[in-house]
Amino acid sequence: DSMHRFYERTVQIALRHWGVMLTVTLGMIALTVDLYIVVPKGFFPDQDVGRLGGVAKTDQNVSFQTMAKLQKEYSDVIAKDPAVENEMAFAGTSGVRFFVSLKPLSQREGVQAVMARLRRKLASVPGATLFLAAQQDLRIGGRSSRANYQYTLQGDDYDELMTWAPRVTAKLQTLPGLADVNSDQADKGLQAQLTYDRATASRLGLSPRDIDNTLYDAFGQRQVSTTYTELNQYHVVMELDPKFAQSPDALRSLYIRNSSGIEVPLAAVVKRTETSTSLGVNHSGQYPSVTI
Repeated sequence: DSMHRFYERTVQIALRHWGVMLTVTLGMIALTVDLYIVVPKGFFPDQDVGRLGGVAKTDQNVSFQTMAKLQKEYSDVIAKDPAVENEMAFAGTSGVRFFVSLKPLSQREGVQAVMARLRRKLASVPGATLFLAAQQDLRIGGRSSRANYQYTLQGDDYDELMTWAPRVTAKLQTLPGLADVNSDQADKGLQAQLTYDRATASRLGLSPRDIDNTLYDAFGQRQVSTTYTELNQYHVVMELDPKFAQSPDALRSLYIRNSSGIEVPLAAVVKRTETSTSLGVNHSGQYPSVTI
């Protein structure tokens, strides 16, 4: 009788502990599922370190003066955002690059919400598109770009690469899960190609050297003298007044002095044609590439 009560008591205790263990196990399973849903996923989940990077992409034939004006307009919009602590920017040959520091997380929304708000505000600035990305403590591979994710096309046929890269970029821009899709392809710059008439130039007393020297005097950086002071020396560079060098139409106002001292208009011996040109050709290893 006593043994029966002992076994009965033991079974009751075991059942009670089993119920507790089952409850704990089910709770751990539920917590694991909840964390799986809530925790960001990916090789390295996106961080919110309070810093943003951005590049304003302009037309490839835009002037530096226009780029500097766009820099100021973008900076004014960014600095007024309530989540921004400070920002800095500089204009270069590939666009305007921005560095933004955000206020502490307790005083603002998450970085993704801040970028979404800035995109809406910056969309009202005409002439360029600003691509923003949250800076990360860890960055594996890739290169400096306008976004967190990259896909690089490369090939040994440059013309084929230049044909298909914009098609792939345009298709990716239509996908609803992607934002700020852009590429580093830069083949839409403008160049003025000058072809001079040798026969006409010779008849007017001009040589190819005269034409080259005149163009370099106007648009190059010819050093004509050096100014010496007690502590330093300064190179004197001759060039056309910048206000007359903002358009290829300035070529119509140039004159060349021939061997007889007569000034001949450049347009009389030179034919100008404007064509597209590559501002730069990126490479991955030994092959031309375009990074999207």
